[in-house]
Amino acid sequence: SAPFNLDGSAETMDVSILVSRVNAFASTTDLSQAADGAGALTCSFMPAVRQGHAATLLPDGKVLISGGVEVKGGAPFPSGALTIYDPGTGTFTDLEAVLNFPRSYHTASLINTGSADAPAYKVLVAGGFGVISNIEQSLTTAEVFDVTGQVIEEPIFQNVGRAYHTATVMGNGDVVLIGGISKEPTGAGSATTNRYLDDAEVYDVAKSAFVSVVDRKM
Repeated sequence: SAPFNLDGSAETMDVSILVSRVNAFASTTDLSQAADGAGALTCSFMPAVRQGHAATLLPDGKVLISGGVEVKGGAPFPSGALTIYDPGTGTFTDLEAVLNFPRSYHTASLINTGSADAPAYKVLVAGGFGVISNIEQSLTTAEVFDVTGQVIEEPIFQNVGRAYHTATVMGNGDVVLIGGISKEPTGAGSATTNRYLDDAEVYDVAKSAFVSVVDRKM
């Protein structure tokens, strides 16, 4: 989830919150279509039902929703969709740009590749689960979404494929990825094995590259 401002002129306002079980798909029919005084919907539905996505608060107060797992034809599959939620209008809009590697259970961190006086905001989408050669596994790729241009840049390789990890933007603007699960093919058909990670790596904003913690002076 991500916080956002509801800038209303009234002292009080109605806010609808959808509560669902963890790891359960939320159907849009579960949402009550609450109306304001004019009878208009206060919030629209997402373009697609999904779980395992990431939500990132952008500088303009909008929220970027990236990836996740969607269901089509009764089967789950990783999504590459990028969706913007606008709290000013209460609407969700799919962007033309999509992730090069559809993924779920990843992280998406807001970074500044410019300066304090001339910021250039981007979102680092890292790791997660994806499908390669018809096998679900943890991804070793990260992607950068340009907030201003609304485009996805060329993929960047991490040191380790990981999902369910944490991502923290540090004081210098770099991003540290910690822990998670590495899901790797065993070589026997579609079988995979899970390995719990106890390492960390850092995305160096200036170098646009990942470095291991042992190779970096923190």
